[in-house]
Amino acid sequence: MESCPRGRCSTAASVVLGDTDGRVAKVKGSKPGAAVLARELPVSAVWRWP
Repeated sequence: MESCPRGRCSTAASVVLGDTDGRVAKVKGSKPGAAVLARELPVSAVWRWP
């Protein structure tokens, strides 16, 4: 983990849920406009938002 002076970094960090493509399956029973996701999901660091 990078440490930054006074909690401020000059480099932005981007993370997405799931693999680097940012796709995660919704839980069965999700309604339109209110996706329900699994309680625990992996995250991936990415250079660019997918």
